Formats: sequence, C-alpha cells, structure tokens
Amino acid sequence: MLCNLYLPYGLLGSSLFSHWLSKGLAVFLFLGSLGFGFLNSTVKLEAFLVILALVGLLYLIKVNPNKWLKITSHLGFFILSFLLFFHMIPAFNNFKVLQSAQLCLDCAPYTMYLNTETALIGFLLLSFLVPVARSFKDFRIAIQSSLVWLPLCIVVLIGSATLIGYVKFDPKVPSALLLWSLNNFFLVCIGEEVFFRGYLQKHLTEFCQRHNFSYLLAIAAASIIFGLRHINGGMPFVVLSTIAGFFYGMAYYKSSKIEASILTHFGLNLAHFLFFSYPFLMPSN
Repeated sequence: MLCNLYLPYGLLGSSLFSHWLSKGLAVFLFLGSLGFGFLNSTVKLEAFLVILALVGLLYLIKVNPNKWLKITSHLGFFILSFLLFFHMIPAFNNFKVLQSAQLCLDCAPYTMYLNTETALIGFLLLSFLVPVARSFKDFRIAIQSSLVWLPLCIVVLIGSATLIGYVKFDPKVPSALLLWSLNNFFLVCIGEEVFFRGYLQKHLTEFCQRHNFSYLLAIAAASIIFGLRHINGGMPFVVLSTIAGFFYGMAYYKSSKIEASILTHFGLNLAHFLFFSYPFLMPSN
C-alpha cells in the first residue's frame, strides 16, 4: 500500500527529469503518474479538467499571434497556477510523509507533503515553453553559473537568517535526508524554477525590454512574487525567499539556462537542511 502511494510521485518526478532525455518518455511517465494517482485517489477527477485548462492556455500562449489573447492566456495561466500553489483548487489529495517531525532540539516541528501541483505546472511548462540544456556546453555553462551564485546565496541568506535568529548552525544528517532530497529536488525545485525563472522571469524581461535594466526589473518582480508564494511560512520566510529568488534569478539570467537556477535553489535548500536549523528556530518566549 505504501509503495502504491509513493508510485505516482516517483513517476511524476521522473517525468520532469525525463525532459532532459526524451519528451516522449516524459509524457509516458506523466500519464502513468496521473493514472496511478487516480487509482489510489491522490489525483481527483477534477484534476483532469484543470490540466486540460492549463494545456489550453499554454497552447494559446505558444501558437496564437494575437497580442491581447496571448496576454489574457498568460494571465489565466498565472492565476490558475497560483491557485494550485496554494491548494485552492481541490483537485489533489497530497500524501503527508512527515508529521510534526522535530529535526533538532530547538527547531519548529516540520511537516512534509509530496505535492503534485508545483511539479505538474513545471512539467507542462517544460513540455510547451521552457527549453532545457541539450549539450555538454549547455550543462557546463549552467554549472559554472550556479557555482558563482550558490556560494553568494548561502552567505547572504544563511547569514541574514542567522542574524535575525531565524536559524543557527546545527549540522546533522536526518533520517529523512533521502526522501527530503528527492522531494525537494524533483517535486519542488524543478517545478518552482521552471515557473518563476524559466516562465515568469523570462516573459517579464521581454515585457520590460523597452526600459533600461529590464532584466533587473524582471528579476525583482519574479523574486517578490516568489517570496509571496511562501507567505504561509510567515513574513520572515517571505523576505528571505524574495532575497533567495534574486540569486536564483541572477543564476538564470547570467547563463540563460534553467538548470543554473535549479542547482542554486536546491544547493541552498540542502545546505539549510544539513547544516542549520530546519525549518527554523522555535521563537523564544
């Protein structure tokens, strides 16, 4: 039974990763994840209507030459995506794998779900709009960009979080490391970076191109929206996420490779998980 619950998420994560191998394989795995998810009730019937709506909007964005219809389609896709991010469309029963886990002595309890929505949006964007690296040179450029921006991101973000008492140095190897890593990389980081950098930041840059420093305006806007996506974690998390979004955005802008921001995002999250209070320190009384 437990294997059946994990299977749709494993197939979904594999379908995202398969875009770097074969789009045909990616679609096959994605359909498998929906099928098995429907059989074990993690995917509701309404989810198929939501997916059809998202696919229709992406198709209009990609092929329709009418400016206003394209803008309307972008707006519809953005709104529908955010409703899914905040689980405001009851189309999925996400599997809870950790309940109020205490990862360190003074850490806040941590609950982890395997969420379908972010990965679903990432899969559809990779299928329609967001290109991936196809050569050794592309991967080298992405890795080099990440190696520049990830250390800066860690120093600034972790340093800021430590100064405000949000985290402290606390090295550990939690028993949930493997599950957390697979979930965070495949179902969180890929999906979020494809949406916020590969889709949102890219199109905001094009929209702002008449202005000086259009790329900075686009990075700032995408970062703020990325921060607001984490509003359920409280205002400190929103601010820190916004700052993190700037570094992810710079890694993407400097390389033009979505892989750079994915690696930077996951690298920061992994450093936080292994070496500092996770998810954050309990407020002192």
